[in-house]
Order: sequence, then C-alpha cells, then structure tokens
Amino acid sequence: MSQEHDFCAKGVQPTVTINRNGDVVEVYQSDENDDLYYRVGKIDILNKQIIWGTLKVFSQGVTPSVSTTIHGMTIVVFKSSSCNKLYYQVGQISDLEIKWGVCHKYQDGLNPKITLCKDRRVLLTHETTEQSGTCHLSGYLNEKNIILICTTDFDCESKPKLDLPSEDHNEICIYESYLQLVPNSTFSNFGNTVEQIM
Repeated sequence: MSQEHDFCAKGVQPTVTINRNGDVVEVYQSDENDDLYYRVGKIDILNKQIIWGTLKVFSQGVTPSVSTTIHGMTIVVFKSSSCNKLYYQVGQISDLEIKWGVCHKYQDGLNPKITLCKDRRVLLTHETTEQSGTCHLSGYLNEKNIILICTTDFDCESKPKLDLPSEDHNEICIYESYLQLVPNSTFSNFGNTVEQIM
C-alpha cells in the first residue's frame, strides 16, 4: 500500500462502521482535547485498501460510536465531556464527506453504542449512571431525529464491555460476567422480550 492510503490519524476511542456499498466511516476523539473527528473512506477492492477523504472535526464529546446504512445515512452517539448527558448527531454521506445535522440530547448514561439498520430502525445501548447495568433503546430515524419507541433496562453484576450490533437486527452485548443476546423479533416488533444466554 502507498503511504497516502496507509495514513493513521492520531487520537483515542476510535470507532468505525462500514456499509455494503463499501463506504467506511471512522470516528474518534482527539488525544489533546474533546474534539470529535471523522473521515469517510471508500474500499478499493482491487487494490485491497481504503481511499480516505479529509479528516474533519464535527463535534465535541467523548466515547463516540458510529453506524451507517447502505444509503449513507450515518449516526454518531457520544457522551458530553463535562457531564453524563448522551448526544446523537445525524449525517448523510456525500462523496467522501458527511453533511451533519445538529446535536440532539437523548438520555443520561455512559459508553453509548449504536447500530442503524437498513430500514432506519435504531438500536441504542449505554451503561446506566445510577446503578451497575445497561439500558437498551429502540426506535427509528426520520430525516433528522431519532424517534424512540421502547426502553429496556437490565441490571448486571458487571458493566458491559463491548457491544457488537449488526444490520440483521440482532444485537450482542458482551459483559464481564455474561453474554446477552437481543433476538431479531424483539426489535422487529419493538417489544420488551429479551433472551439471556449465560
């Protein structure tokens, strides 16, 4: 690979998403302040590399998470750097850039995670602030906002460490003490049923 495409940006808390069109969105926090950066890339299958666009600041916060659809609709969630307020920001990929909307506050919490399904269903997860546990939210995205439909809280002995959502409406949360699976039917019907795999 050439150095032009091998460039790694400097920062912390990196997160990345890819859609079936080969669009890649990388988001991370500056290691010097609370600026949040993003860049859009395109997978070059023939040369097995990513062609990156320009690195840009789009907001301020910490612990970001990002997801995008096949149509380029993109959402980033993150926590305020000064308190436990959680925010999201919606954007649309255009060439190798994203046209971002305004920030929206949605709940209090820590370490937010998101997946945006191809039919614009949104799955959100974050650690609770008042007790050891996690909160799952589901809803759908219109052009600018997330409309939340249901919220489910789970208490656990240890806080969640990793969230691995996917486009097929399954969400897997890995904890220090157990693995929890939210099945397809839960979010298809916006219900509250959850299957736990211990």
